[in-house]
Amino acid sequence: MQITYEEDAFFLYTLIIGEDDYHSLKNDQKLRVDFHSFPEALINLVRLAQPRRQGRGMSREETSGPTYIAQLDTAGAKPSFSIIETNHFKEVTHLALMVRSGDDKAVKSYLAARLTRLKQRFGELSSNYDSKLSAIERER
Repeated sequence: MQITYEEDAFFLYTLIIGEDDYHSLKNDQKLRVDFHSFPEALINLVRLAQPRRQGRGMSREETSGPTYIAQLDTAGAKPSFSIIETNHFKEVTHLALMVRSGDDKAVKSYLAARLTRLKQRFGELSSNYDSKLSAIERER
């Protein structure tokens, strides 16, 4: 898992969970999905969540049911990423994962992969543009 911030290319937090690590996580947090189902379940949970910005969440009046919040806490010595369900009575943490701040090597690797994807996308768009321009010129 990678947590990034579009406005800051050097903002990177990562988490790699192996099968052995997952069994410990599953027991500690009483998770009900197996290792192979965990990535999809995590993605679905994240999709439900709204990011929480510096202590701000949605008030109960703004929603008609429970609200899910994705929270990245970087203040302590051990950064964590949590998915929290809030309702009018209580906040319940569904998942809390210890993440790592990206070191120089991880940030460089992430940026290199991102640059490669952008170059590929630029090539695709450029080729598409050229073919459409040729088609327009042939119509004239």
